[in-house]
Amino acid sequence: MPCLRSPATIAPMKPTECLRVLLAAFALGASSPVTAQDDVLVLRIDDIEPVAGAPVIVRVYDRAGWLQPEKALRTLHLHPHGRTSESCSLPISKDMRGTAVALEAFQDLNGNGKLDMHWFPWPGPSEPVGFANGYRPRTRPRFEEAVVPAGPGNKEVVIHLRR
Repeated sequence: MPCLRSPATIAPMKPTECLRVLLAAFALGASSPVTAQDDVLVLRIDDIEPVAGAPVIVRVYDRAGWLQPEKALRTLHLHPHGRTSESCSLPISKDMRGTAVALEAFQDLNGNGKLDMHWFPWPGPSEPVGFANGYRPRTRPRFEEAVVPAGPGNKEVVIHLRR
């Protein structure tokens, strides 16, 4: 999330940085760069393990694609660089507007792009994982428990990562 600064401290963007920001906005499904009037989900990921180079992957699902990474509506890769908390804005695109979407986040400690599981002594994630609404499943995660409404207005969603 951008920090508010006084105009005197804002350095002009290089053309390559500006192009990168615009391309990122289009890749996330926005028809134009995000403005204050656009509908966005403000995501805050807390309790990130301070492991250098371990990205946090956030996936946005609808009911039909729940927990199937290849069917995620959006996949975000955050690079916290040792910070224990990270924030970002997710524009709500046309395919998300007015539908129920659920959020999953995990820290990819080994960099393989997927949530690793262990099976002994009982099944569970071997990497830090979290869901919207503070949901902590004891069995297979349920879509209904991790749903956030993708309607008008800005919303903040906090996800705590836990093993």
